[in-house]
Amino acid sequence: DLETLSSFFTSSSETGNYPPGQMPNAPTALLFSESQKQALEDSRRQIAALEEKIALNKEREQPAFEAWLAQAEKISEIPDLIGLFHCDASGSTLSNQALGEKINGTAPGTIVAPGIHQNALVLGQGNIASFESSVPFQARRSWTISFWARILDLDASVSLLECKDANQGTGRMFFDYKPGRLTAGWERDGPSQSLVIEIPFDTEAAHSWNHLTLSCNGSNTAEGLTLYLNGEPTSATIKSDKLSTPAIPNDPVPLLTFGVSKTGNILLDELHLYDRCLTAIEIQHLKAQEGLWQTLQEPQENHAALTDYYFSSISPSTRAIRQALEEARTKENQLLSQIIEIPVLKNDGNSSTPQKIFTNLFPPSHAPSLSNRLELAQWLTGPDHPLTARVFVNRVWSHFFGAGLVADEFGLRASHVSQPELLDWLARDFVDNGWDLKRLCRTIVQSSTYRQSRLHPHPLPRRTAHDILLSVTGTLETPPIRGLGSSEEPWRYHFLSRQPKLTHDWRLTSDSKNSMLSSELFSSSAQHLAHELLKSGLEDDRARMRALFLRLRGQDETHPEFTILLELLEIQKKSFEDQTTGNRELLLEPEIPDGLDIEPSHWAAWLDICSSLLEDPNLFIRK
Repeated sequence: DLETLSSFFTSSSETGNYPPGQMPNAPTALLFSESQKQALEDSRRQIAALEEKIALNKEREQPAFEAWLAQAEKISEIPDLIGLFHCDASGSTLSNQALGEKINGTAPGTIVAPGIHQNALVLGQGNIASFESSVPFQARRSWTISFWARILDLDASVSLLECKDANQGTGRMFFDYKPGRLTAGWERDGPSQSLVIEIPFDTEAAHSWNHLTLSCNGSNTAEGLTLYLNGEPTSATIKSDKLSTPAIPNDPVPLLTFGVSKTGNILLDELHLYDRCLTAIEIQHLKAQEGLWQTLQEPQENHAALTDYYFSSISPSTRAIRQALEEARTKENQLLSQIIEIPVLKNDGNSSTPQKIFTNLFPPSHAPSLSNRLELAQWLTGPDHPLTARVFVNRVWSHFFGAGLVADEFGLRASHVSQPELLDWLARDFVDNGWDLKRLCRTIVQSSTYRQSRLHPHPLPRRTAHDILLSVTGTLETPPIRGLGSSEEPWRYHFLSRQPKLTHDWRLTSDSKNSMLSSELFSSSAQHLAHELLKSGLEDDRARMRALFLRLRGQDETHPEFTILLELLEIQKKSFEDQTTGNRELLLEPEIPDGLDIEPSHWAAWLDICSSLLEDPNLFIRK
């Protein structure tokens, strides 16, 4: 029932069904408290105000820009550098040449080869360069990463760079080479969301040295991520554009790695890290080392580009506002990291947002007061709740008739109700009489509808069938329920869970023997059942068969099938004895359990009988 309830809200797909980076975005809802909601709204208003302030400041400071432009000298350095690594020497430590910065890198086991400037690091196939960065490289923060790279194995996929938290969480920022293309962005699981851009990348060009730059303006959009190839901005295709909460947390310190690949190798040289989204002419300067100076020689032709450069890197007032904006975005990230995010129903073309869909499931008069589990329970069982009693009555009805009055689900995805008045009457009668289950069952079975119905056998629900199989084979464990009085973790309720003693995959498969439960589950259950019978101490095969028949069929030895099974057991024993003559190891698959002294032919015969009885579809049919 918990899984059914969860699936009502969940529409995200299983991770294993999609290749890495190709899982569709899951619609989600943020479950925040009133204080969190207010803090988030305040933070976003502050961000909007600071962004507007930057735009206004550009207009107000235009005379200062013109004065700077008239006196500008040759510029050799770009501000906000936090990491500079020449990659010239091999060794475990990579020294940071940026003044006053503490970001250092490690590249154990790497070697060097001729680079674009002196030497370059050879990365890939287990050899990586990693850095503990003070910048988390999130989508709500501005930053730039620039380096020279050469792809050595064109048919292999390589992670040029990747940023994850030190605990190897499910989210990451990435810049990947795949044959024929470059892909960059953020992605995370649980729920699956991503911001991803992609450009074509000629394989012949990839084998040469290329200057690659990835910059982010902090807008938390795919458009805010720009990929530069050899100093020029590219027209990237947006593959995905949704990231509700940060893919990379602020804490612990994120780990930036280069050259992650099992099969490919790259050369890395001249790595630059900036705590700012660089402008186009700055990136041209990084590539050619003369870009800024050449642009300044023609100020009128490059007026717009120089304006962006001035207000991004020179203007004191604008830089102060940008610093406040970065702090506000960092605060927003921290707030979002503390808010619970859950998958919700897909939008299906409706103009409502997932948040509205989720909110609309709760009556406004109740939703604000749901601050703890007691209030939630009171709300669920309240006489005016529209779903709880109806769902339960529908479930009971389906047990008696094989199908509910509502065929599949309630709520926004509900199908047509065959008898809405009957469902409403049964639900109201159920609540008015104190949720009396016995009375509800009596009402249904004494009705003329039930007595006139011609019921056909129908299969049990798959989870019921699973539990029956575990129960009859003695592999169902029911750990005790521990509540607030427990000495272990007194703050958490421990609810009843069904855990099999056996280790197996019990997922439903279409090609299994009864099309409901997997063959692996049947096989392991039959082995356990046969083992239990043979070590039970019963005096002979007849006594064992009597116990087995009663356990699985609820019948005694007077039933005609009992004699047939007993005869079949003897036939199987003789048949297996003939097969194993001269080769006792032939039937030891599966092996006889330790401590069980029995002939291989007898073990195989009992295993065959147990398997036949467990695979009987009648065991999982409601009649």
